[in-house]
Amino acid sequence: MDIGSSVRSVEQCIAEAGNDITVQTSLLEARLICGDADLFARFRRYRETLDPRAFFQAKVLEMRQRHAKFQDTPYSLEPNVKESPGGLRDLQLILWITSAAGFGSSWRELHERGLITERETRELRAATKAFSRRCGRACT
Repeated sequence: MDIGSSVRSVEQCIAEAGNDITVQTSLLEARLICGDADLFARFRRYRETLDPRAFFQAKVLEMRQRHAKFQDTPYSLEPNVKESPGGLRDLQLILWITSAAGFGSSWRELHERGLITERETRELRAATKAFSRRCGRACT
């Protein structure tokens, strides 16, 4: 697995995110593991610059392109459970979009906000877990 890394200021992160939907998506998933909590809080304010509508439109376009590329994989002997329509990436897409819109970044949060039912929460969590197991943590 290739791991990408970079060193940027908060301002550079915001500028880079403005130019690349993949960077915006990565920044949405950022978590503080260790380090300066105040700096991380300042970094998390980049969300204020995020346009949820533009993010949604860009991610839907990205999804349509991915679906066109992988549309026949459900019928192959070794389907791509990450990228094919209905795969792990589509579940992640829902959470990225809801996170960008401020509705929540987990199935539980979406349930707590009344956006999905308890049953849907259980099913989505189970599906996410099954896909992650099937393709390995490296694919998430």
